[in-house]
Amino acid sequence: MGLLNRFWEDLRQWDKPSQLALLVAALMGLLCAGLVTFGPPEWRNPAAIALVGVIVVAQVIVMWGNRHLIAPITQAQRLMLVGDLEAARAVLLSYLDERQAQGRAPSVRALALLGNVQRQLGALEESERLLRDALRRQPTSHLAAYGLGRTLLALGEYQEAESFIKKSLALGAPPVVQFDLGHALIRQGRNAEAIPLLRATQTAPEAHRRLLAAYWLYRLGNGPAPSAELVREGSAFWHAETQRCAHTPYGRALLEDIHGIQTFAE
Repeated sequence: MGLLNRFWEDLRQWDKPSQLALLVAALMGLLCAGLVTFGPPEWRNPAAIALVGVIVVAQVIVMWGNRHLIAPITQAQRLMLVGDLEAARAVLLSYLDERQAQGRAPSVRALALLGNVQRQLGALEESERLLRDALRRQPTSHLAAYGLGRTLLALGEYQEAESFIKKSLALGAPPVVQFDLGHALIRQGRNAEAIPLLRATQTAPEAHRRLLAAYWLYRLGNGPAPSAELVREGSAFWHAETQRCAHTPYGRALLEDIHGIQTFAE
């Protein structure tokens, strides 16, 4: 479902000739498939060959239709992965400005990515605005729903954050997002509900998630203390997070957790 939603969003951003070409290819594909299934025996082999050709053409059309969309978003994602958030923000802002100048609707994926970048840069109110706009434009975007939940969590709006993180999971967000749901529950004092979500996080690939989950489980009497190695691997993210969110209740609560975690650093 998530892939279909993403394809539909991308399709809406295409130029009209590409949209029309894909529609024609889809109709021809249905016609060929119908002939393969229900047509006279002598038509079935030619129809099957034609169907393969239509599929190849449709793939080319999809690549062509996405030609303007893939480049800036992919570039921004790569910049985010290497931690160059300022450059990622610049790429996304330029792309969105270009679409606006062309009189075209903004890409929901670009809005959601920019909202996430703004949160990571500490611009929480701007992040919230962008992500609400993205979700208004596409209510089925798990990327926007998750991003909004994370931003609301950082703002200390824990109950609303819980709601949007749950929505993102229902829309197809990856299971690791359960950690963020557990995080929102912990901040509300709903520890018993958070425990199974935190346990599920213990195999997450990201050290910072495993670290905070292990610390909370230890504090709640449901696991061993985090190892010194895990503290070294996962602490940097949370130190940066406390700096971004120092002015919010979330940032202050997280700082207390960081102080507790540092007792296991040796």
